[in-house]
Amino acid sequence: MSERSFTIHEIEGYIESIFLVESEGRLLLLDGGCRGDAARIEAFITGTMGRPMADLKLMAVSHMHPDHAGGAPILRQKFGIPIAAHHRVDDWYRGWRGWLQNQVDRRLARFSARRNGKKRERVAYPRKLTPDYPLRDGDQLPGFPEWVTMTFPGHTSFDIGLFNKTRSVFYAADLILCINGKFMLPFPIPFPEEMKGSLTRFAKLNAETLLLAHGGKLKNMDFARLAGPLIERVGEVSNPMFRRILPFTTIGPEIKRKHRKKSR
Repeated sequence: MSERSFTIHEIEGYIESIFLVESEGRLLLLDGGCRGDAARIEAFITGTMGRPMADLKLMAVSHMHPDHAGGAPILRQKFGIPIAAHHRVDDWYRGWRGWLQNQVDRRLARFSARRNGKKRERVAYPRKLTPDYPLRDGDQLPGFPEWVTMTFPGHTSFDIGLFNKTRSVFYAADLILCINGKFMLPFPIPFPEEMKGSLTRFAKLNAETLLLAHGGKLKNMDFARLAGPLIERVGEVSNPMFRRILPFTTIGPEIKRKHRKKSR
C-alpha cells in the first residue's frame, strides 16, 4: 500500500458526523451536513487545519436529506467547489409531492436536533442539488479515483456509499446508524426490499474502517455479522413517535411511483 498522506478528519455537524478526507494534500468532503454545517466545515478547513478552501476539491453527497445535502450548495456557491451525487438525486423532491416530503424531512431533522439537545438552526435548503458530477454505480469520484460509488437504495431511492479499497475505508452514510453503541436502521425506510438488498450487498464488503454519518469512525467491524440482525429488522418501527409520523414519510414522488408500480 502507498505510504502517501491519507487522513480522515471527523467534524461534528449539527446532527451528524461529517468526514473530510485529506489525500496527498487535496481534500474530499463526504457529505455536506445541514446548511449551518457549511460554516463549521469552512471553519475547520481554514481555522483548525489552516488550509485555504481551494484545497477542497470535491464534495460527495450521499442523498438528499437535510443533514447530508444542506451545506454543500452553500459551499459550492461561495467557493465554486463541485458536487458529486447520484445521477437521479434531483428526482427525490421533485414536484408538489417532493415539496411536502421535504417539509416532513426538515421537521425530522429539527426533531433529531432537539432530541440531542441542540439549539434550533435553520435547515432549509434547495430541493434540487444539480450535481456537477452525476454518479452511477461503479463510478470513480472525479479527482479521487480510489473512491468508488456504490448504490444503496432503501432509505431513499438514490442513496450512495463510497468504498476506498486501497485504503480499506467504506463510507456508509445513512445505511446503518450506531447510536449510543447500538447499531440500528435509519428512519424512514420507504423501500424495505431494496434496503434488504443494500444491507446484503454491504455484508459482502470488507474494510478496516467504517464511516457512519450517525455513529462516527469505527474500526475492524465484521460487516456480515453487523448486517445480519439489521436485515431481519427491516420493516420494524419500534419508536412510538416514528410510528405516528410514518404515514407522513411516504408522500414523495418516487415512493408513490414505486408503490403504484407494485400495485399493478
